Amino acid sequence: MKTKNALLIDIGGTKTEIEYDNKITKYENINYNSFENFLEDFLSENSISPNILGIAAAGPVKNGICKLTNLSWMIDIKKIRNTYFPEISLDNTFLLNDLEAAAWYPKNLEDKNIKGNYAVISVGTGLGVAFACYNKKRNEY
Repeated sequence: MKTKNALLIDIGGTKTEIEYDNKITKYENINYNSFENFLEDFLSENSISPNILGIAAAGPVKNGICKLTNLSWMIDIKKIRNTYFPEISLDNTFLLNDLEAAAWYPKNLEDKNIKGNYAVISVGTGLGVAFACYNKKRNEY
């Protein structure tokens, strides 16, 4: 999938990285008291028109809501989309656990011969683990 005009946000325990238009910008989370505060600051400094919103966050995601493990931020993807990006369709709006997002990556690599189970392990502010299991019968993860 091409990510032209995709706003991709990776939220960790101490820093957040945003990629838009092939430019990556890093921010220190300590400077913001909420994700909304952070996003409003970013949007006030950047004129963007994304057609995809993808957020990977360091915490469990349930029903489109993530309470970050090592940060007091709460992310509600529907609220974020409706408040800041109503022009983006719900089908193009994603909130994933950061390691879950990383585990999906290899299946999109150019080398389509990658088949098998694998684990993604990340040591950062916290320790994260995600697994991808390959289904031979269905030829998919």
